[in-house]
Amino acid sequence: MRYGIGVDLGGTNIKIVAVSEEGQMLERSTCETQTDSPGFWVETIRQKIKEIEKTRAESARWIGLAAPGLAARDNLSIASMPG
Repeated sequence: MRYGIGVDLGGTNIKIVAVSEEGQMLERSTCETQTDSPGFWVETIRQKIKEIEKTRAESARWIGLAAPGLAARDNLSIASMPG
């Protein structure tokens, strides 16, 4: 089954969902955002995506990221993020 992953990078929690093409939520995961550990959120997201892909036995077809702040001019990164 083709699916995608959505990531909500919040100031309090990181929420991750796997969603089918039809919009059915297949899996979800939540963990606290640790602001005192630089790079924590990157490694957490990477690990959660690997866990989902292992459970689903295939790679996600797309990944979306929602985060507070301003996008860089190239629309490929976050230029300014609160906190």
